[in-house]
Amino acid sequence: MSIKKVGVLGGTFDPVHKGHIQMALEAKAVLGLDELRLIPCHQPYHREQAPSLSSEQRLHLLSLAIRDIDGLMIDDRELAREGPTYTVDTLLALRQELGDNCALVLLMGVDAYQSFERWHRWQEIERLAHIGVITRPGYELASTLAQKLLPYQRAQTLISEHTAGESLLLPLSAMPISATEVRAQLANGQMPDTLSAPVADFIRDNRLYGFTPSENT
Repeated sequence: MSIKKVGVLGGTFDPVHKGHIQMALEAKAVLGLDELRLIPCHQPYHREQAPSLSSEQRLHLLSLAIRDIDGLMIDDRELAREGPTYTVDTLLALRQELGDNCALVLLMGVDAYQSFERWHRWQEIERLAHIGVITRPGYELASTLAQKLLPYQRAQTLISEHTAGESLLLPLSAMPISATEVRAQLANGQMPDTLSAPVADFIRDNRLYGFTPSENT
């Protein structure tokens, strides 16, 4: 019986931009995933500041961003939770839903992986899923951590044989886009080209992120 392979990419998506989508699609292709779930979070425990938009608004923008893209799906289970969002709880729920014959791959950036051992119940996360670490421009992974990561060339074979427990380095061509910079541009009346057209239109029409069109927008 073959193993189903499911990727998990969480985040605030505040707002969702082209870098998020490119990362998701490339990871899906490199790992040979059957599906990739984008999981917007309600309130990340590691962020003191709440997202700029409501959960419902961010969810709607995410649905606009992927509506014409095959292979990506939204999983909104974290938005129903009150209080801080913990990845381990999401993985436990997914494991219960998808069963033991499913390989889960939790995707994260290099910056997140460097603090992974401070995550809530991080050892349990490693037992529930594989960890796919995505390289990002401007971040260098400490050599002690890099030694723990297996090369991506072995990724498809490993996750076809094991449902969890491996840590993989995924050198994707990530677009150097910062959501913080996107929000700043919007607040200054500039519409970034790093947003897809449906997302940009909705932000413009609803004056989100303090956006007010400038004469050149």
